[in-house]
Amino acid sequence: MKPSQIKPTQYSPAQHRVMNLFPTPFLRGQLGFPENLLKKDIDKLISSVSKRGGKDKLSDYTSYFDQDIRDATHQLPWFTDFANIMKDTYIEFIRTQFNKDVSHLNRSDIHFFAWINRYESEHQHDIHNHVDSYISGTYYVNDTDRPIKFWNPNMAAQYAHNGREDVVQFDDLPNMQFTGCEGFQSDMMFQPSAGDFLLWPSYVMHSVPPSTSASSSTRYSISFNLKHTEPMNDTEHGDAFSYGNVFK
Repeated sequence: MKPSQIKPTQYSPAQHRVMNLFPTPFLRGQLGFPENLLKKDIDKLISSVSKRGGKDKLSDYTSYFDQDIRDATHQLPWFTDFANIMKDTYIEFIRTQFNKDVSHLNRSDIHFFAWINRYESEHQHDIHNHVDSYISGTYYVNDTDRPIKFWNPNMAAQYAHNGREDVVQFDDLPNMQFTGCEGFQSDMMFQPSAGDFLLWPSYVMHSVPPSTSASSSTRYSISFNLKHTEPMNDTEHGDAFSYGNVFK
């Protein structure tokens, strides 16, 4: 069968479909914890952080560095429900997206390191990722004009193809604004509403950009890391020996 004759001035792409391959999965959801109660609890605990650590804008907005305040958070009446939901969502995420066998796990087998945050206009968090973790996430307590920004872990593809750096938005991804083009996005800004939460692979680089206004709204959130220990095979070789006897 001979191909049809194409006129030189006729635009004639072949029949095709575009496939977005090798994605990085993010999980987005909504929870209905009482905003005023969580804000009140966060205000009280973050005030204790500031009193104990001084007004250091790199740390006075978060309980990440204060184990005592983190322990106090665990005793709040809503925290157990929050931990249960996030652990169950973690299981669903890794089961469906990474084909992980989770049949051997209980909730108590899942590491859940959570900390509270209260960003005022002077606070920001530089680009970073989370080591010693599998999945990270944040729950957003209130509506805020302070977004979170993520960087595509496959940045080399953008430079190799020299893609355009335009503002891109997709109808099925509300409150998300990308930089890039249809075939590649270098970063994404998520503008959260009260009750939104995100989970993402912990290696993804992200930041909370500086406020663009001195009157920026206070941003309340709960962030967390999750991981679990997987069973190992082929561990029976060699003689029984405890390394604790060596490295006391």
